[in-house]
Amino acid sequence: MSARPALLAVLLSCSLPLAAKTDRFTLDPVHTQVYFLASHLGFSHSLGKFAKFSGEFTFDRDDWSSAKLDATVDVTTLYMGDAGWEKKLLSDSFFDAKQYPTARFVATKLVRDGNADRGKLEGQLTLHGVTRPVVFDLTMNRIGVHTFSLKYVAGFSAHATIKRSDFGMRTQLPAVGDEVEIRLEVEGLRDKGKPGDKES
Repeated sequence: MSARPALLAVLLSCSLPLAAKTDRFTLDPVHTQVYFLASHLGFSHSLGKFAKFSGEFTFDRDDWSSAKLDATVDVTTLYMGDAGWEKKLLSDSFFDAKQYPTARFVATKLVRDGNADRGKLEGQLTLHGVTRPVVFDLTMNRIGVHTFSLKYVAGFSAHATIKRSDFGMRTQLPAVGDEVEIRLEVEGLRDKGKPGDKES
């Protein structure tokens, strides 16, 4: 190959767009929160949370369509602030945690809202032995190097509303609310993260 064609080939290769980089993240168990709210006889909205969960997700901030998530929640770690209340909710009247000790959400589609830091996370929620589609409204909060740990972190907030009756939990309807709001505060630690990456 002569020098001119060789030089042209190099220039063309440099002008091609770089391939999208999809990073893999593991949920940070310390800075990720999974909780829910439901009406308590119309007097208030009770807040519950789960202490243990695990999962990972992939995300490319330039191509949200490539995002995926697979997360599992340990239902038996429910916390309501009262042991008696927790026992009731974990019984076969509600979560039936003995038979269904985990819940799982698998998402395979994230649709970005234009150029905003918001989008719709679509997936399948398995709860109480029933699997149904759920869509979370998601906000990307920040992606970058953690100030103290120097790990590369991706942070999101998300929420969705489901009907517990759709998942076979019909005890004390309609006195105890059917609609349940799920709220997520998520921090993911990038696999093999390194300091110095550009922040978003």
